[in-house]
Amino acid sequence: SKLHCNPNPRQRTLQKLSPQSNIITCTSTIMRSTSLNDDEIDIATSERTSLLNINNRDDENRKWILTMASLASTMLAQSYLLISVFPYSGFMAMHLIPNLNEENAGSYAGLIASSFMIGRAFSSFGWGKSADKYGRVFVIKVSLILSAFGSILFGFAPTFSSALFCRFLIGLSNGIIGPLKTLVSEMSKGDESKET
Repeated sequence: SKLHCNPNPRQRTLQKLSPQSNIITCTSTIMRSTSLNDDEIDIATSERTSLLNINNRDDENRKWILTMASLASTMLAQSYLLISVFPYSGFMAMHLIPNLNEENAGSYAGLIASSFMIGRAFSSFGWGKSADKYGRVFVIKVSLILSAFGSILFGFAPTFSSALFCRFLIGLSNGIIGPLKTLVSEMSKGDESKET
């Protein structure tokens, strides 16, 4: 068990806490306590410092792992938005355009697939400026929400032109890749002496 100072200034005593409990420190209360001698204060302070260092390292590691997992899942969502349409875009074009068959559906399927990248080409610069102004995490969240909304619209598109427009909107609202790459480079903290 660990020593812990009660944060209430009227109760200037040390309490024993289980290892699972949160550590709240109040060194000034320990120092003002008249019921403790100098050895007890030194022991309590050194235990507090070592415990806080261990907890801080564990919290940092946990935060780093969760952040990297979030960034990886966001990149997976970005990749899915880009390539998920490839297997069915020809069949979708045949469904939406009358008198279209398997021999001439390829160019229409290509239009559906490429309209996403055309939208991204128009909006990438704006998303980068927004990420600098409002923050990278905010831009990633907004992009994910807008991309999800656009994907739902794309799934319910009744005509070929509306499908193209929705796919273009998904690309237009997709500002994920730039801020994501920047966040990964900031989190990785590589060895600058080995980088050229």
